[in-house]
Amino acid sequence: MTFFEENLAFLLSQGFEEQILNQPLENSTVRLFTGKMGYYTAVKQVEDHDILLHSAYDPLNEASRLLAVEDISSYLSIFVFGLGLGYHLLELIEQTSQDCLIFVLESDWDIVRAAMHVIDFREILKTGRVVLAFGTPSDVRVILDGLFVNGEIQLKLHKMGFLYFAPKYRHDITVVQEIRRIIIEVFQYHILAKGNDISWSIKGLTNLSEHIPYLARSPYLRQIADTWHKPVVIVLAGPSLNKNIAVLKEWQDRVTIFCVNTVFNKLLDYGIVPDATFTLDRAPVIAEKHYKRDDHIPESVVLVGNPVIDPRSVNLFKHNMFIFGGGEFYQSELARDMGYGLLPVGLSVTHFAFMFALYIGAPAILLVGQDLAYGSEGRTHSSGSVYDEIKVDLDKENDVVYLEGYYGGEVPSSLSWKLFRDWYEIYLERFPSLLINCTEGGAKIKGTLQLPLKEALEQYVGTDSLKKDSFVDWLYSVKQDIKYEEMLDKIRMSFEKRIEKLQICELVFARASRVYHNIEDPEILLKFKKRYLDQMDKEARNIMSDQWIFSAFKPEYIRVMVEYNGLDTGVYNADVDLETVIISKAKLLQDMFCNIGLLSEKLRKILEDTVSKLNEKIGSSGSGKNSDKKVSR
Repeated sequence: MTFFEENLAFLLSQGFEEQILNQPLENSTVRLFTGKMGYYTAVKQVEDHDILLHSAYDPLNEASRLLAVEDISSYLSIFVFGLGLGYHLLELIEQTSQDCLIFVLESDWDIVRAAMHVIDFREILKTGRVVLAFGTPSDVRVILDGLFVNGEIQLKLHKMGFLYFAPKYRHDITVVQEIRRIIIEVFQYHILAKGNDISWSIKGLTNLSEHIPYLARSPYLRQIADTWHKPVVIVLAGPSLNKNIAVLKEWQDRVTIFCVNTVFNKLLDYGIVPDATFTLDRAPVIAEKHYKRDDHIPESVVLVGNPVIDPRSVNLFKHNMFIFGGGEFYQSELARDMGYGLLPVGLSVTHFAFMFALYIGAPAILLVGQDLAYGSEGRTHSSGSVYDEIKVDLDKENDVVYLEGYYGGEVPSSLSWKLFRDWYEIYLERFPSLLINCTEGGAKIKGTLQLPLKEALEQYVGTDSLKKDSFVDWLYSVKQDIKYEEMLDKIRMSFEKRIEKLQICELVFARASRVYHNIEDPEILLKFKKRYLDQMDKEARNIMSDQWIFSAFKPEYIRVMVEYNGLDTGVYNADVDLETVIISKAKLLQDMFCNIGLLSEKLRKILEDTVSKLNEKIGSSGSGKNSDKKVSR
């Protein structure tokens, strides 16, 4: 097998089959030849002329000179625009630390195929710190989206650098700029959109513990998968909703209607009773402003929520259904321990409703009121919804961005709404689905079909359609086989595992904190202080390798470690005292250990109290098994 064939077989095994085999090598726009010193070089045909990709004399020395103009020593992640024949990549691997992650970005498959004759991709990937992101900008976005969710990668992205292979930059500048924009957007999507409030872990776990009686009666994901083969309309509170609300009322008896919490009361006030309402928020304001009414909520409405939502919302509804997804990783571990399953919920409650509708088998999903843009006079929501009085002065708003509009042109939006739109586009690019945007206003969402609501209903529901089925009846049909006490016991055992993890975490951090006093001691030699700091660093990274621990303490850990890694630049500065840097880094870790230790104690107390209650309930109760009655606390 030739070197090229070995690379070909390897890249095919990595999922690049369609791209690599898309064009025969004989028709390549890249021509290889041997340079004066025996190294391969190449020319790339661009329109009617050839471009030399590497030095025809010494491409290795050329690669070294490319890196010499960049300060690469402080980066934890480097994005390389352009593969060429890989000489600069090999040099970059040699010159960067083992902690540095290298992303190789190349959109030209002719160049990739040429490089397959020169460098060993298998050996490059064996380093464990090179990511190959080959393909169109859209392909690259999908690859990065799958990687940036990782906590350790997120940490490295806070110190990122960009390296441009000159021929790529000069002759493919549009693609380079597009991919760079995508990198920043996907970074924002995964870092900024996930929240930074460490107290959310406490509030979320408190609420989840309150919901255990309901949670133990909620159906597994596998019980609801592909069981509702009817179109679904998802109603949002965007400014454009008003133009379609009359059509929605006319069709409400024939089509399943889901809505988000912000528009729930508006629909009821207009005489539209949704089949289900969705919420993710753990804030008390949701119950008070979004769901509380003078009259009773119709019993035909199902509240579908994440287990961490505020209990006051749950108590307002007769029928509740909890779906694990997103949020802190303890939901993932609990879902696994219960054998329940985890549903991706995206970045917003709208994404949650969409993913739920898709999962239960809706053949067509229609969005109404999903503007993701400001309306007239800077309005953020439709009239009659919770926030209908809010108006934004676009001239004074700092985070206004302009997006492609539903009808073309550009519309004013916000960074948050842009992230929400990007989530749709990334998901639909990876998993094409029939999502119909019937908003008739706001921002365009690529990957959706745009139709007026009435036309979409006539086409996908049908003018002669019968009265829709009861969503409540569906809910009880899919959860008939649930064994309530067995679920309670699984939850108890899962919580006991979390308690043990927190106890270990607290012991580790207490031990690491004691090491800090040795670093502070002026009598301790510098070389020993460095060893003690390495020990503290290792303890922190080891304990954070547990996904649940990392998820629970992520905001504090990333905040500290970004500052901690930033101090490394002082190591290379002759004017900075190394001992000062070591003590400063140790103090950051010490403070983090203390803060996380206090939070750990609070989380453990919640879990221990819940386990105690579950022990009493499981030991004393035989009643309540498979009961369909509303659970009282």
